[in-house]
Amino acid sequence: MENEKTKKNFKIFLAAVVTISLVINLLLISKVNELNNRIDYVSSEQQNLHHSVNNQSGEVQQLFNQFKEELSWLGPVEMNVNTNALGEGQAQAVFKWQVKERQRDSKVFFHYATGTNTEFKKLQAEGGEQGLFQAKVPITVKLEPLWDVKVLESGSNMEEMSETVKEEQLYSLKYFVSVESEDNVKSSEVQSESLDYLGTNQYGILQGDIHSRGKKASVTLMQHKISGETSVIEEASLLKYQDGTFIGEELLKLEEDQEDNFRLFELHEISPYEEDMRFVIKVVYRDGAVFESEVIH
Repeated sequence: MENEKTKKNFKIFLAAVVTISLVINLLLISKVNELNNRIDYVSSEQQNLHHSVNNQSGEVQQLFNQFKEELSWLGPVEMNVNTNALGEGQAQAVFKWQVKERQRDSKVFFHYATGTNTEFKKLQAEGGEQGLFQAKVPITVKLEPLWDVKVLESGSNMEEMSETVKEEQLYSLKYFVSVESEDNVKSSEVQSESLDYLGTNQYGILQGDIHSRGKKASVTLMQHKISGETSVIEEASLLKYQDGTFIGEELLKLEEDQEDNFRLFELHEISPYEEDMRFVIKVVYRDGAVFESEVIH
């Protein structure tokens, strides 16, 4: 009898312990969920605060730049290029700006240098109303394509265009403005404008690859047209040299069904082909212009 009573009490105690444990677990789960919700809320608020601070910083920076520009003695310098004579390799860059403050006896000058020149030429600016000035700079343009030709070994990446181009094809214009009086000279910072597009607009960008596969090789040449004014290639060929001696020329075949923005030429197998050969790609344009470029190993 006593044993049965003891067992009954133990069962009641065990049930109570389990019930209390379940209640505690449920409370803990509820607290954990509440804590997670609070963490998510705090994280969301932090992100919102971060975005708000970034937006406010951007607005402050924009206002600061506007305020700085208003206080500056010189307005932004704008450049426009007249390409009416581009067919003769000539163009004219017209620069316009506003001088917001200067002495009555002061003169305004435009200084410029082209390419790798370090010596700046000096032009007296043409004055207008409300402190507006301009300068006209003659530009001699190299009318030629921008070449990117190379030898690719089997397995090389053939998708991306090489960033290396001929140094002589890099053409830029550096310039600054000065306001000079008897007792004071103020100069703006030197700025630079790339003018490569003036030449490539006429003949485009040429990407040429010799795909080497052991004792065999093929050639791919693609003309990327810059605009509707770009002259197209009518004929492309590969010139072959062995030990400095010209040994032959092979025509590249124009692939049909070309898209408007490029033309593709191919030579499926160079015959003969030796790794020590020197190769030059020659192109003939519809307007009669002829250009050549050696393939870089």
